[in-house]
Amino acid sequence: PAEPPARVLVVGGGYTGFEAASHAAFLLHRTTGCGYAELRHLCPITILEKGPEPLHNISPRVQRWAMQLVAEFGVDVHTGVTVESFGADGSARLSDGSVLKRAIVIWAVGVTPGQAAAALDVPKTKGGRIAVDRFLRVPGSERAFAAGDVAGPVPEGAGAPLRMGIQFSLAGGRCAGANAARMLRGRRLKEFRPFDPGYVVPLAPGQAAGVVLGREVCGRAPYFLHYFMCALRSWGIGNKAAV
Repeated sequence: PAEPPARVLVVGGGYTGFEAASHAAFLLHRTTGCGYAELRHLCPITILEKGPEPLHNISPRVQRWAMQLVAEFGVDVHTGVTVESFGADGSARLSDGSVLKRAIVIWAVGVTPGQAAAALDVPKTKGGRIAVDRFLRVPGSERAFAAGDVAGPVPEGAGAPLRMGIQFSLAGGRCAGANAARMLRGRRLKEFRPFDPGYVVPLAPGQAAGVVLGREVCGRAPYFLHYFMCALRSWGIGNKAAV
Protein backbone atom coordinates (compact mmCIF):
# COMPACT_ATOMS: atom_id res chain seq x y z
CA PRO A 1 0.00 0.00 0.00
CA ALA A 2 1.07 3.59 -0.61
CA GLU A 3 2.71 5.41 2.27
CA PRO A 4 0.61 8.05 4.03
CA PRO A 5 1.58 11.63 3.19
CA ALA A 6 4.11 13.40 5.40
CA ARG A 7 2.43 15.73 7.84
CA VAL A 8 3.45 18.73 9.91
CA LEU A 9 2.36 18.75 13.56
CA VAL A 10 2.68 22.06 15.36
CA VAL A 11 2.47 21.36 19.09
CA GLY A 12 1.08 24.39 20.89
CA GLY A 13 -1.90 26.53 19.92
CA GLY A 14 -0.50 29.89 21.00
CA TYR A 15 0.91 32.79 18.99
CA THR A 16 4.04 30.91 17.96
CA GLY A 17 2.10 27.81 16.93
CA PHE A 18 -0.23 29.78 14.67
CA GLU A 19 2.65 31.71 13.15
CA ALA A 20 4.72 28.56 12.53
CA ALA A 21 1.81 26.64 10.98
CA SER A 22 0.77 29.45 8.62
CA HIS A 23 4.35 30.08 7.51
CA ALA A 24 4.88 26.35 6.91
CA ALA A 25 1.78 26.33 4.71
CA PHE A 26 2.96 29.43 2.84
CA LEU A 27 6.41 27.94 2.17
CA LEU A 28 4.93 24.63 1.00
CA HIS A 29 2.54 26.52 -1.28
CA ARG A 30 5.37 28.58 -2.77
CA THR A 31 7.70 25.56 -3.13
CA THR A 32 5.21 23.11 -4.65
CA GLY A 33 2.91 25.51 -6.49
CA CYS A 34 -0.09 23.68 -5.02
CA GLY A 35 -3.13 25.48 -3.70
CA TYR A 36 -3.76 25.52 0.02
CA ALA A 37 -6.68 23.11 -0.36
CA GLU A 38 -4.37 20.60 -2.09
CA LEU A 39 -1.85 20.85 0.74
CA ARG A 40 -4.33 19.11 3.05
CA HIS A 41 -3.71 15.94 0.98
CA LEU A 42 -0.09 16.53 -0.03
CA CYS A 43 1.22 17.44 3.44
CA PRO A 44 -1.45 18.06 6.10
CA ILE A 45 -0.59 20.74 8.66
CA THR A 46 -2.19 20.48 12.09
CA ILE A 47 -1.98 22.61 15.22
CA LEU A 48 -2.31 20.54 18.40
CA GLU A 49 -3.48 22.44 21.50
CA LYS A 50 -3.51 20.55 24.79
CA GLY A 51 -6.06 22.89 26.36
CA PRO A 52 -9.75 23.32 25.50
CA GLU A 53 -9.15 26.24 23.13
CA PRO A 54 -6.28 27.86 21.20
CA LEU A 55 -5.13 31.43 21.79
CA HIS A 56 -6.98 31.37 25.10
CA ASN A 57 -5.52 34.67 26.35
CA ILE A 58 -6.87 36.92 23.59
CA SER A 59 -10.31 38.32 22.84
CA PRO A 60 -12.96 36.09 21.18
CA ARG A 61 -13.05 38.37 18.11
CA VAL A 62 -9.30 38.11 17.47
CA GLN A 63 -9.42 34.39 18.23
CA ARG A 64 -12.13 33.83 15.59
CA TRP A 65 -10.18 35.91 13.07
CA ALA A 66 -7.02 33.88 13.68
CA MET A 67 -8.88 30.58 13.36
CA GLN A 68 -10.36 31.64 10.03
CA LEU A 69 -6.96 32.84 8.88
CA VAL A 70 -5.17 29.52 9.42
CA ALA A 71 -8.13 27.66 7.91
CA GLU A 72 -7.59 29.64 4.69
CA PHE A 73 -4.00 28.33 4.73
CA GLY A 74 -5.32 24.77 4.91
CA VAL A 75 -4.31 24.32 8.54
CA ASP A 76 -6.45 22.24 10.92
CA VAL A 77 -6.63 22.97 14.66
CA HIS A 78 -7.23 20.14 17.15
CA THR A 79 -7.80 20.89 20.85
CA GLY A 80 -7.52 18.64 23.89
CA VAL A 81 -4.64 16.68 22.37
CA THR A 82 -0.86 16.83 22.25
CA VAL A 83 2.14 14.67 21.29
CA GLU A 84 2.85 12.04 23.94
CA SER A 85 5.89 10.27 22.47
CA PHE A 86 7.94 9.78 19.31
CA GLY A 87 8.74 6.57 17.48
CA ALA A 88 12.08 5.59 15.95
CA ASP A 89 10.30 5.23 12.61
CA GLY A 90 9.35 8.93 12.51
CA SER A 91 5.88 8.44 13.95
CA ALA A 92 4.23 10.51 16.67
CA ARG A 93 1.88 9.05 19.27
CA LEU A 94 -0.79 11.50 20.41
CA SER A 95 -2.41 11.71 23.83
CA ASP A 96 -5.70 10.41 22.35
CA GLY A 97 -3.97 7.13 21.44
CA SER A 98 -3.65 7.73 17.70
CA VAL A 99 -0.33 7.22 15.91
CA LEU A 100 0.64 9.44 12.97
CA LYS A 101 3.41 8.26 10.66
CA ARG A 102 5.94 10.45 8.81
CA ALA A 103 5.39 13.30 11.27
CA ILE A 104 7.43 16.50 11.18
CA VAL A 105 6.97 18.07 14.61
CA ILE A 106 7.38 21.76 15.45
CA TRP A 107 7.43 22.29 19.21
CA ALA A 108 5.76 25.60 20.11
CA VAL A 109 4.44 25.10 23.63
CA GLY A 110 4.20 27.82 26.29
CA VAL A 111 7.09 29.83 27.69
CA THR A 112 8.27 29.36 31.27
CA PRO A 113 11.27 30.73 33.21
CA GLY A 114 14.48 28.72 33.01
CA GLN A 115 15.95 26.20 35.44
CA ALA A 116 17.95 28.85 37.31
CA ALA A 117 14.75 30.67 38.30
CA ALA A 118 12.94 27.41 39.08
CA ALA A 119 15.74 26.39 41.47
CA LEU A 120 15.42 29.55 43.59
CA ASP A 121 13.62 29.09 46.89
CA VAL A 122 11.47 32.21 46.53
CA PRO A 123 7.72 32.81 46.11
CA LYS A 124 6.51 32.25 42.56
CA THR A 125 3.39 32.91 40.52
CA LYS A 126 1.21 30.19 39.01
CA GLY A 127 3.34 30.10 35.84
CA GLY A 128 6.60 29.70 37.76
CA ARG A 129 7.65 33.35 37.48
CA ILE A 130 9.30 34.99 40.48
CA ALA A 131 6.82 36.95 42.59
CA VAL A 132 7.81 40.58 43.19
CA ASP A 133 6.41 43.55 45.10
CA ARG A 134 5.53 46.93 43.60
CA PHE A 135 9.23 47.87 43.56
CA LEU A 136 10.20 44.61 41.77
CA ARG A 137 11.83 43.29 44.93
CA VAL A 138 11.74 39.57 45.65
CA PRO A 139 9.67 38.96 48.81
CA GLY A 140 11.86 38.13 51.78
CA SER A 141 14.90 39.87 50.33
CA GLU A 142 15.33 43.63 50.44
CA ARG A 143 18.41 43.47 48.19
CA ALA A 144 17.17 41.20 45.37
CA PHE A 145 15.19 42.43 42.36
CA ALA A 146 13.66 40.53 39.44
CA ALA A 147 12.68 41.91 36.05
CA GLY A 148 11.81 40.74 32.56
CA ASP A 149 9.83 37.60 31.70
CA VAL A 150 11.26 35.82 34.75
CA ALA A 151 9.38 38.23 37.05
CA GLY A 152 5.63 38.20 37.64
CA PRO A 153 4.58 41.70 38.76
CA VAL A 154 0.86 42.03 39.51
CA PRO A 155 -0.56 45.49 38.69
CA GLU A 156 -2.60 47.20 41.39
CA GLY A 157 -6.17 45.91 41.28
CA ALA A 158 -5.31 43.02 38.93
CA GLY A 159 -5.65 39.37 39.78
CA ALA A 160 -2.87 38.04 37.56
CA PRO A 161 0.71 39.04 36.63
CA LEU A 162 1.46 41.17 33.59
CA ARG A 163 1.78 39.15 30.41
CA MET A 164 5.26 38.41 29.16
CA GLY A 165 6.20 41.11 26.67
CA ILE A 166 9.13 43.15 25.45
CA GLN A 167 7.69 46.48 26.60
CA PHE A 168 7.29 45.24 30.18
CA SER A 169 10.74 43.63 30.12
CA LEU A 170 12.37 46.89 29.02
CA ALA A 171 10.45 48.97 31.55
CA GLY A 172 11.04 46.44 34.30
CA GLY A 173 14.75 46.29 33.62
CA ARG A 174 15.04 50.05 33.84
CA CYS A 175 12.98 50.19 37.04
CA ALA A 176 14.84 47.34 38.76
CA GLY A 177 18.22 48.77 37.81
CA ALA A 178 17.26 52.24 39.00
CA ASN A 179 15.88 50.85 42.26
CA ALA A 180 19.07 48.89 42.89
CA ALA A 181 21.03 52.14 42.51
CA ARG A 182 18.58 53.98 44.79
CA MET A 183 18.91 51.28 47.43
CA LEU A 184 22.71 51.59 47.41
CA ARG A 185 22.41 55.35 47.84
CA GLY A 186 19.84 55.03 50.60
CA ARG A 187 17.18 56.74 48.53
CA ARG A 188 13.46 55.98 48.29
CA LEU A 189 12.52 53.26 45.79
CA LYS A 190 10.29 53.92 42.77
CA GLU A 191 7.16 51.88 42.09
CA PHE A 192 6.94 49.89 38.86
CA ARG A 193 4.05 51.37 36.88
CA PRO A 194 4.50 50.35 33.22
CA PHE A 195 2.50 51.79 30.36
CA ASP A 196 0.75 49.14 28.28
CA PRO A 197 0.60 50.16 24.58
CA GLY A 198 -0.79 46.73 23.68
CA TYR A 199 0.65 43.93 21.60
CA VAL A 200 0.77 42.73 18.01
CA VAL A 201 1.47 39.14 16.98
CA PRO A 202 2.28 38.19 13.36
CA LEU A 203 0.12 35.14 12.68
CA ALA A 204 0.80 34.62 8.96
CA PRO A 205 2.78 36.19 6.10
CA GLY A 206 1.44 39.73 5.84
CA GLN A 207 -1.19 39.24 8.55
CA ALA A 208 -1.19 40.03 12.27
CA ALA A 209 -3.58 40.59 15.15
CA GLY A 210 -3.50 42.15 18.57
CA VAL A 211 -4.55 45.09 20.70
CA VAL A 212 -3.08 48.56 20.13
CA LEU A 213 -3.92 51.31 22.65
CA GLY A 214 -6.95 49.35 23.75
CA ARG A 215 -8.31 48.67 20.25
CA GLU A 216 -8.44 45.23 18.63
CA VAL A 217 -6.67 45.20 15.27
CA CYS A 218 -6.39 42.51 12.59
CA GLY A 219 -4.92 42.38 9.10
CA ARG A 220 -2.02 44.02 7.28
CA ALA A 221 -1.76 47.28 9.23
CA PRO A 222 -0.74 45.63 12.54
CA TYR A 223 1.65 43.37 10.60
CA PHE A 224 3.62 46.37 9.33
CA LEU A 225 3.38 48.04 12.74
CA HIS A 226 4.95 44.95 14.34
CA TYR A 227 8.00 45.00 12.07
CA PHE A 228 8.30 48.77 12.29
CA MET A 229 8.61 48.45 16.06
CA CYS A 230 11.05 45.55 15.67
CA ALA A 231 13.25 47.72 13.46
CA LEU A 232 12.91 50.67 15.81
CA ARG A 233 14.04 48.62 18.82
CA SER A 234 16.89 46.81 17.05
CA TRP A 235 20.47 47.82 17.80
CA GLY A 236 22.61 49.20 14.97
CA ILE A 237 21.88 50.36 11.44
CA GLY A 238 22.65 46.91 9.98
CA ASN A 239 20.12 45.15 12.21
CA LYS A 240 17.47 47.80 11.56
CA ALA A 241 17.97 47.48 7.81
CA ALA A 242 17.79 43.68 7.98
CA VAL A 243 14.44 43.81 9.80
